[in-house]
Amino acid sequence: MKINRAVLAVSLGVLVGVSACSSSEGGEATTEPPASAQPSMSAPSSSVASNPEGSLAGTEPCSLLSKSDVSKYGEQIEGPIRENIGSSRGCRFKKPFQSEPRGSFVLGVGIRDEQGVKDAVDQGYGIQKTEADGRTFARIPGADACIVAIGVTETSRVDVSITTAAGTEKACQVASEVSDVVAARLPEG
Repeated sequence: MKINRAVLAVSLGVLVGVSACSSSEGGEATTEPPASAQPSMSAPSSSVASNPEGSLAGTEPCSLLSKSDVSKYGEQIEGPIRENIGSSRGCRFKKPFQSEPRGSFVLGVGIRDEQGVKDAVDQGYGIQKTEADGRTFARIPGADACIVAIGVTETSRVDVSITTAAGTEKACQVASEVSDVVAARLPEG
């Protein structure tokens, strides 16, 4: 049986789009232009400081984390790559599997303008919530993955997520370290 390449490509695209969204969130996975078309990354932009108190509306996801911030986790890191998945405006970095199989990862920051920490979804390993420096944090481990949700307001948060071949424990260690960097760049809630 001969499969038309166009039909196969569309089918794969639909599968990726559907799997990128959880059952609790509507939307489609979309990507922005490649990183080369995005502004260069450096220290957080002044737009974070000029936002109304607690607002993430004008915050660019790639302003919250730079390539130099993630470079301590290895060489050959690709990104930043701007993308939206479901209701999250995101930015991700990737360390390819070929560079070091046990050290490969995808690390991202996702801004959720209308979902607070209380809306975080358990990935099958429980959710551990804590408070520090006036913020609520939720650690959400998953299979070879971890998310640290950082509360900005009751109804908004920023997720730091990582999927890695090094396992869940390492994923949560890195997500926690990176969330400290990101939290320092967020507006007060």
